[in-house]
Amino acid sequence: MAHAGPLDRQEQKTGPLAGCTLAVKDLYDVKGLKTGAGNPTWLETHEPAQRDSWAVEKMLAAGARLLGKTLTDEMAYSLIGANHFYGTPPNPAAPDRVPGGSSSGSASVVAQGLVDLALGTDTGGSVRIPASFCGLYGFRPTHGRISVADLVPLGPSFDTVGWFTRDANLLATAGNILLAEPDTAPTPRRLVRLNDLFTAADPTGLTLLNESAEKAAVLLDNLTITPIAPDGFEEWRDTYRYVQGYEAWRQHGAWIDKCRPEFGPLTQARFDFAKSITESDATYWIKTRSRLRDQVLELIGDDAVLCLPTAPGPAIRRDAPEAEFDAFRGRVLDFTAYASIAGTPQVTIPVGSADGGPIGLSLIGAPGADRGLLKLAQSLAPLLT
Repeated sequence: MAHAGPLDRQEQKTGPLAGCTLAVKDLYDVKGLKTGAGNPTWLETHEPAQRDSWAVEKMLAAGARLLGKTLTDEMAYSLIGANHFYGTPPNPAAPDRVPGGSSSGSASVVAQGLVDLALGTDTGGSVRIPASFCGLYGFRPTHGRISVADLVPLGPSFDTVGWFTRDANLLATAGNILLAEPDTAPTPRRLVRLNDLFTAADPTGLTLLNESAEKAAVLLDNLTITPIAPDGFEEWRDTYRYVQGYEAWRQHGAWIDKCRPEFGPLTQARFDFAKSITESDATYWIKTRSRLRDQVLELIGDDAVLCLPTAPGPAIRRDAPEAEFDAFRGRVLDFTAYASIAGTPQVTIPVGSADGGPIGLSLIGAPGADRGLLKLAQSLAPLLT
């Protein structure tokens, strides 16, 4: 299933996930196994896990059968799904295209039908993007609502547990297990369509995205159309890149300096960038993030959902040059930065294919509106697929 290898564990025969097969991204600790984080040096320099990650433990306690660990982009520092050392998992929905990352293996095994449910992580879009590219349902929860204990970090103020399924009902069932507490925000009632992101999406998928957004509006009380980034996307993209990079170096810089790991060229370039971020840079971008977060939260209020394309379009081709991968990642961040910066939940729903690959429609809710957002996705799914 991945370089980390197959396994077969079922701790409970009953429960809401009884009969459900599970895979977990190789950032999660699984007792007795080494966690590889997509990098051979990380694998070599870390001991086998002493216990399961919190989310893995909850899935097993609910009756899931754990069948394997799945490939991640190196250190989860990518949105493409191509690993320099271990290769690129297949995207069965678009075999000539990447699966998206960094939870590439988890999306791939669900899309292939090898498991029913897979855990990934989402920092800057690492569940949302592979879900969109592989034609799956994917969920990023409110930041901090689900424990990330015993999970390899990247940017702790952005990192979340996330998951993939092929149907909206199982997506919500997993949410009921992992989102133990009731929602702290009202059930979503209003739809806010982010028109600048629809305009920025690839033209070939726009008709499908527009039709899907109209169907979503029917389920809610009213529709508002507004831009989220009237001054352009660059500030949002840079805010995410600088704050995340600063955090990534604080998490892993000492290990990098000590162990001198070999990275693929794109990962190396990202850590070089992360190392170069000064304290004054970080102070500036963290302050900017606070202002941008307030803009997102003001748009949502306490009962709206923001509606947007999950990604600019279908996935990039597998044989694209590496330089194109990096440019594509930047464009993808124009669509994913909002939930990451604001710490809000986001669900992505497959709506069909355009220009040779799947595309997804996303809904972003208020912090703490996770269960309501999953219920809305369940109601919307039959209308969109």
